[in-house]
Amino acid sequence: MTRRIVILTTIIVLLAGAGWLASRTTSPPPQPAVALPSSAELAARIAAQINGRAPDPTARLDEPVDSAAIAARLATLTRTVTTAALPSDAELADYLTSHAQRYRQSDYFTFSYQFFSALDYGSMTRANAERQLEALRGGAAASPEQTQSIQQASGNTVDQQLGRGFAGQLAALWALRDEHCWQGPLSGRGGVYLVCLQEYRPGAMPTLDSVRDQLINDWRFEQLSSPAAR
Repeated sequence: MTRRIVILTTIIVLLAGAGWLASRTTSPPPQPAVALPSSAELAARIAAQINGRAPDPTARLDEPVDSAAIAARLATLTRTVTTAALPSDAELADYLTSHAQRYRQSDYFTFSYQFFSALDYGSMTRANAERQLEALRGGAAASPEQTQSIQQASGNTVDQQLGRGFAGQLAALWALRDEHCWQGPLSGRGGVYLVCLQEYRPGAMPTLDSVRDQLINDWRFEQLSSPAAR
């Protein structure tokens, strides 16, 4: 009886030892302790990224730099720079007068035109247009198939459609009009044009008070840009 007890006790001890050894071999190794940064350290790192004192690992450094876009953006930002100088009303009035075209509202035009394409006529484009002008001023009827009309279009719209500076040419013709409607030829996009100008409304000049803030901003920008300010 005593021997049986000893054997059972030995078996139990051996089984317990085997279980302990198994648990030792299958349990994962202990992980090293990781020191997490404090809130103050995290704030300092974020501030460094924002202020540019440390490189941003998320920055897309492989993208090409658009120099023209950067220059335009810097120019826009520079125009908002203010100084302590405040121009007088007399100075603002002089500035508005000397930069009238910058602030004047858009002209508006109503006219008909005939187009002579340089692709079709080549070196004879202007000569053909002048012959047609002579015929029109002599009383010939304008062919509806050759004539197009633009109604109450702004100067910007005219320039976009018929070429840069075309609105300025139209404005100059208004003072030269006579009993004959058709005038030209005018140089424009793709060739020359004969025009019959029916209406011209010059853009009005704004009052000083209506553009005061913009005038002050532009005046200050010009002062900063002048050689004397450097």
